[in-house]
Amino acid sequence: MKRFAPLLLFLPGCCGKDSEPTVRIKGESFKTTMIRTRAHFREFLRWDPPAAGRAFVVAYPHAHYHHYESRNNYDVVFTDGGGKVLEVLTLAGAEEGGITSSVEATHAVFLRAGTAARLGLRTGESVELAAPLRENLPPLLAALRVNGHGVNAWTAVGREDQAHGFMFRRRLSRDDGMIFAYPSPEINEFWMKNCAIDLDIAFFRSDGTLINVVETRRYPDPKNPPETRSRSHEPAQYVLETNFGWFRARGMILEDGRPNGTVRIELPPDVRS
Repeated sequence: MKRFAPLLLFLPGCCGKDSEPTVRIKGESFKTTMIRTRAHFREFLRWDPPAAGRAFVVAYPHAHYHHYESRNNYDVVFTDGGGKVLEVLTLAGAEEGGITSSVEATHAVFLRAGTAARLGLRTGESVELAAPLRENLPPLLAALRVNGHGVNAWTAVGREDQAHGFMFRRRLSRDDGMIFAYPSPEINEFWMKNCAIDLDIAFFRSDGTLINVVETRRYPDPKNPPETRSRSHEPAQYVLETNFGWFRARGMILEDGRPNGTVRIELPPDVRS
């Protein structure tokens, strides 16, 4: 995992700090910084950890498996929308690969390392999420459709994000994915270094029509991958990664990965290059 220099400036209001809604855990209140934009979702774990009595919160309208990597140490509390604690994990900055939740959760609360143990927080207990942390949640995932089938996609922006992709992630919710948008069509080759899950890698033209899908298994040793690549048959501007078999299960591809008729991806304007 690449290391990043600390972000020294915290921009006022950049993540919805206006009212600083609280999370109450075992009788102790924490003022929160809620991560409200995709740009800050990509950046917030590069910031210094929250001060005592504060927390970061990531919240989705629907439950997903979460994955996080950071240079810093955190306790991460995963909850459902009502505040029930589903899992508590330690994110250790010195450990390559970060953490993936073993349960699908709507919320992730990031506390200073050691806080959960100090409070004696356990799975099955509840925390109190203030209303702004439960209502009108920001769209951190892009809502895509492929021939009418919905995909909730993280966006890979810039070469660094695109090179990292789904590295180290151990689980992916059924209809989740990652979208890669390039400035112009190009021959794309993807490999599975440090990938712990099997993926469909789908290549699309500028007009959104499918070129081909490569159903790609993880390598036996992801840290030492062979030279095998998953390649577009022609220049592609958009690439979508989903769970292995996602396209075939929906009848969208033939045996060789070519489209079964016309298959088209619908992208929101802020994802299109």
